[in-house]
Amino acid sequence: MATSKQFRRSVNPESSKRGIPVAGLRGVRRVSFASGESSIRQNRNDREAAKTRSEWDAMTGPILKISRLALLTVVLAGIVGCTGSDPQHRREDRSAKSKPSTQPAVVSPTEGEWFQPCEFWYRTRLFGKDVGWEHTHIEPVRRDGTRELVVRFESVTRLQRAGTPIESRLTGHCRETPDGRLIAFEITMAQGESVMRTAGRRVGDRLIVTTGDGDQGRTMEIPCDPSVRGFFAVQGELLRRPMQPGERRSFQAFLPGLFQVGKVELTMPKGEANRRVESVTTLSDGGRLASELWIDKRGIIQRQEIPNLGLASILTTREVAEADTVGTLPDLITDVAIPVNRPAKELRRAKRVVYRIRARRRPPAEIFPISAVQRVEIVDDETIRLIVAVPGDEIAAAQEPSRASTAASRWVEADDPAIVECAEQIGKEHATPTERVRAILDFTASAIEDKDYTVGFASAKEVLASRRGDCTEHAVLAAALARALGIPARAVIGLVYHRGSFCFHMWNEFYIDGRWIEGDATQRAFPVGVDHIRITQSDLAGVDALGALLPALEVIGDLSIEIVDVE
Repeated sequence: MATSKQFRRSVNPESSKRGIPVAGLRGVRRVSFASGESSIRQNRNDREAAKTRSEWDAMTGPILKISRLALLTVVLAGIVGCTGSDPQHRREDRSAKSKPSTQPAVVSPTEGEWFQPCEFWYRTRLFGKDVGWEHTHIEPVRRDGTRELVVRFESVTRLQRAGTPIESRLTGHCRETPDGRLIAFEITMAQGESVMRTAGRRVGDRLIVTTGDGDQGRTMEIPCDPSVRGFFAVQGELLRRPMQPGERRSFQAFLPGLFQVGKVELTMPKGEANRRVESVTTLSDGGRLASELWIDKRGIIQRQEIPNLGLASILTTREVAEADTVGTLPDLITDVAIPVNRPAKELRRAKRVVYRIRARRRPPAEIFPISAVQRVEIVDDETIRLIVAVPGDEIAAAQEPSRASTAASRWVEADDPAIVECAEQIGKEHATPTERVRAILDFTASAIEDKDYTVGFASAKEVLASRRGDCTEHAVLAAALARALGIPARAVIGLVYHRGSFCFHMWNEFYIDGRWIEGDATQRAFPVGVDHIRITQSDLAGVDALGALLPALEVIGDLSIEIVDVE
């Protein structure tokens, strides 16, 4: 077991005896991040306990996916360089005395963009606590006479949920040109019994991505300009040309955790004595990932942060990175819930509620959208009054559903035979769309017997087969059943009130008689009550459904919610 004292002494990148470079333009050594989820088993013999546990599951499911998304986006892509940490720990790291470490081989400038074999090890911290590590190894190879870089990576994260530990592991590799352009990749994400494999290869200006194995796989094409870079994009850019104060750069890179191409912007502020780089990645759907990097004069990333998550990755040695974690692991229920100013047991049955919401990093009016049941009144740049009311017949006609809200996808397999069979049975027993949606929500709540948090982000077909999962699994299954019956359906991501706090949650929205109406399978509710606060929605199209959780990721640790009035 590594003690905290040992950790503080070892994390300084120049304090190790091996594994971390101290000189050379292209010397680098290893990187790490990861993610995970916890599990709670439902007591099937106690119906009341089951109901309580099921509600708790419903309120807290997606935050696991959110944390995983933040970590995987950084870990897989190596693009955003995201993570966050506590300032005290940062000061300790920088003040540690060090000894020179063994250097990797360094190429001379005359060799252009060609790297020698090198690797990185990082220790990962979440909410100020050690949670795992990431290792990245870069090796030049020749394939059919052409030079390439092969980037291999592995990460492990250990977290807990409601006191139950869970481990997630990510492995994979990426092929890139010597100047960093993406050629092909393979990724395997494992969490508990849930395993997801994804592979992709560039063909002209398209990236052909396949998820799953053999006949069970699903393939899609993603626009991908030949200039788009691979997983090593940010670190590779900084190693080839270390940034200087006042400099700004941008390029496009593929983010495998989101399966999207994003525009990466790097800025080193003027007069930046500690060589801090601001990194912002803008996704094709408008989502943003902001992080901070600390680099040395060679361009090697010493530290990566997402401040609002308290997520940090610190360059270190293999021995320190792989050391057992000490102390209590972060809990992805209690550590991210948003407490309110007063209990409100009656909230679910209320007709109208007024919330006062504050956010510092981003105007809350930009976070919470206006919808048929949700209205925003701006108080100041950091404060809004959010009025949520149960839907009524006076709701105006909504925007027409997109093709994606009716189609089968990687996560919503509305064309799967087992899904279609279940949907057809519901259709035979219930005539109107409203009756069918209510039956779908009831069926979904009953079908998912095991409220199991070891499940990653499972697809509808996987959920129907395993009968396991949390609120995200309820949402994908309900959406698939509705689409199989010709009812447009999508997922809603937001917050739901539970036991004195608001927790991150996912539920559904169905298009019936010219309007979108929200329903929640975890509560068997249609429409949902005013205890639900909407942040965004997603058709869960393609293989990039995890990107739908980014708006929720941005607000973690930044919101305060008061209940002002309940009717």
